[in-house]
Amino acid sequence: MFDSPIEVIFCLTTTFLSYAGNTMIILVMTSSQSQPRAKTTRILFSFLAINDMCFMTLYLFEMMVIIGLIKTRADLRIASMLMFVLRDYSNWILVVISTERFLCIFRPLTVKTCCHKRCVIAVLVTIFCTLVGLSVFCSFITVVYCSLYVLNYR
Repeated sequence: MFDSPIEVIFCLTTTFLSYAGNTMIILVMTSSQSQPRAKTTRILFSFLAINDMCFMTLYLFEMMVIIGLIKTRADLRIASMLMFVLRDYSNWILVVISTERFLCIFRPLTVKTCCHKRCVIAVLVTIFCTLVGLSVFCSFITVVYCSLYVLNYR
């Protein structure tokens, strides 16, 4: 995957900048001076920043395994599965942000009844659990299919 030290330095720099930027986003979204923003929007952007930091942590772990700094390969499959879940989760968080902003613009008087803090957190948790469930199910089906394929052609 990494042919030169420049690629390794680039990946480390990207990871560091990602941590720095997402930390600043979390600090801004959770500070008390950001009151004009809607609480749900602050929650959504904070979740997105935390999700990106988790993704970059797994990316750094995978990079260390590939380079050889970490000798285990047992957890690489789980880390890869979580990376796919977190990648898809980022996209779904953006869908929820877009939906919430759409409702704020086109239904400004009724948005407070459907877009409150508890509802947004429930939607985010439901989406995450669904993505993890689908990923585990697909992994299980792949293992079963591959084992049946091997048994049928022996």
